[in-house]
Amino acid sequence: MRIAIFQTGPLAPGGTEFVVHHIANQLVELGNDVVVFVGKPLAGPRPKAIYQMMPHLYRVHQFTCPIMKGLSRPWASWHLWKIVRSSQCEIVHAHTLHSSGHIAVRARPLLKIPVLVTGHGEDIQVDRELGYGYRLQPRHDREVRFALAKADGATAISRSMAEDMLACGAHRDRLWVVPNGIQPNALKQAEPFAWERPYIFAMGRLVPKKGFEVLLKAFAEVRRSEEGKVDLLIAGDGPERERLQALAGQLGLDGSLHFVGYLDELQKARALAGARFFICPSLREPLGIVNLEAMAAGSAVIGADVDGIPDLIEPGRNGLLFPRGDAAALASHILTLLRNPELAQGLGRAGRVMAADYTWAKIAGKYLQIYLQLCEGEKTGAEARGAG
Repeated sequence: MRIAIFQTGPLAPGGTEFVVHHIANQLVELGNDVVVFVGKPLAGPRPKAIYQMMPHLYRVHQFTCPIMKGLSRPWASWHLWKIVRSSQCEIVHAHTLHSSGHIAVRARPLLKIPVLVTGHGEDIQVDRELGYGYRLQPRHDREVRFALAKADGATAISRSMAEDMLACGAHRDRLWVVPNGIQPNALKQAEPFAWERPYIFAMGRLVPKKGFEVLLKAFAEVRRSEEGKVDLLIAGDGPERERLQALAGQLGLDGSLHFVGYLDELQKARALAGARFFICPSLREPLGIVNLEAMAAGSAVIGADVDGIPDLIEPGRNGLLFPRGDAAALASHILTLLRNPELAQGLGRAGRVMAADYTWAKIAGKYLQIYLQLCEGEKTGAEARGAG
């Protein structure tokens, strides 16, 4: 099958971009011809792309202008049609609704092949309190609703996001839930990270929606208990780092809380392997792929009961859930696992089994089945129109 995957950004390292990269690679492994369309950054130098950093099997077509700018979108639709036609693609899969999805659906009358759109989180979720979500801007809200109403099909990465997409005009009979994937073998085989004291681990961008303030307050309660002789390591960076460091000082966490910065794939796997367990305190989380990565490493997971996280965590089986933003409940769960290491180990073993179902190969296979279904529907519709 000849497949076009459309991403308006430059495919620099990021959550959605890694999804595009891994899906495209696996689709080629399954015997398909895949071209990935990418754009230029809005300003400044072009960042290093994933396909320049990691092995890739797919072809890349780079647009010659920053297609995330509004005035260039009609041009992008026309250019997408031109290249798709010359490549004889059979389907277009556009990632993110307010940009790639909107552009691809606008081009649908020219393309005359099915367009599948995928929402990834910030393009569909809205949280006014956090100032989170592109749809807070009326223009982007209109673009998302147009893309969902006019696309041949849509996918969401969690059940929660699917409900949000239905509320914005997606068609229930053409909406599928397809989660993101992981590479579990790399996480299972890592040597544990060496740290002088037992530690619990968290990871993510240091931004408000990740809920690290809640985690720090919970950890301060834990430190006051007998079982509190444990460190907390937080991996990642972002604009909240200085504020969180100041809060840690106010809470008396100096010496037990460590911001370890960005970790590459190997360092991340080692940190997960050495942790007593993993914590995801997010206030918003489309799916929470870090939870799957922790499970694949054999770690128990404590996650917030929000958005897509409950899709992955079954309380008491492979992890524990706590109410969003509830530091006291989170502290209680942390203490439960510190006091019951056998429980944490059992949750970790069950999580590792579950994570095996989320390989990129299996996720790409699910997308391929949707592509075939949409193409067959288009063929049947074309035949019906011709007969009429």
